[in-house]
Amino acid sequence: MYVESNRRLPQTAPAAGGQPIPPYGHALIAAREAGWSGTLFLVCGAHAWEDAKRRIELHPTVLLPPGKDPRGYRWPVSGLDILVFVKGAISPETLAALVEDLLAARARSILVFDPLEHLGAGLKSFGTVSSAYGAEDVR
Repeated sequence: MYVESNRRLPQTAPAAGGQPIPPYGHALIAAREAGWSGTLFLVCGAHAWEDAKRRIELHPTVLLPPGKDPRGYRWPVSGLDILVFVKGAISPETLAALVEDLLAARARSILVFDPLEHLGAGLKSFGTVSSAYGAEDVR
């Protein structure tokens, strides 16, 4: 069901708040409404489309299209652990803004696989520690 729904929804469409959902995000929302929870793959960088098309066949995946500002999207990632795969060139500022936006959207944790070391390390971890009354950033 998940893979089939992703095949039909690769486009970006406006969300309720006026900002679009990232590509494949509507399929992620549908899967979550059907009970899916787990680790989300997020692909970014110059080769994001090619990599996401391959990954989506096997695992829930969204992407930041090359050249796009992550602040232009509404990220439906609250409570999820996210593995970010950097595939090709991306500015360090865009990658940092993506991580900040994912944390602001209340992602539980973020692990960035960045072989080109845009953030100064090939593997970088970010996350939040939830409490009964809110979340505290861990960086």
